[in-house]
Amino acid sequence: MADIAPGAFDEHSRARERPVLADLFQAGGNAIIQSPSGDRATTLFARAGLHAPFRVERADGQAGDPVRLFRFRHHGATLLAMLRSFADGGTVAPFTLHLASPAATTDLRSGAKTGPVRRLDLMLDPVTPTLLRVG
Repeated sequence: MADIAPGAFDEHSRARERPVLADLFQAGGNAIIQSPSGDRATTLFARAGLHAPFRVERADGQAGDPVRLFRFRHHGATLLAMLRSFADGGTVAPFTLHLASPAATTDLRSGAKTGPVRRLDLMLDPVTPTLLRVG
């Protein structure tokens, strides 16, 4: 399962002109491309009783302007890196991070902390990732 066509980037994380597996995703192929918002997978997983521990959405609830979410474990805490798409020309925009269970957070750049929360309003930059410690 992938959110973009597999093989879109080389071993140095540079975008390829044409993904290596592009033929699978053309008409008649056996592969299905996930919707940019992730709605298909979210619906399928929810039906199976699976829910993501972290979810990011636009503060206004509108679709689009995807956020790449990277998750790491470090000394019992989860580190999240969030990076917006540069599609809108590079402006900072409001997003909401939803947590599956209440947790304290720390912004690793500013040091700002929250108590246990299930929702966190953020201003995400398309150039500089937002880095959080959760838990």
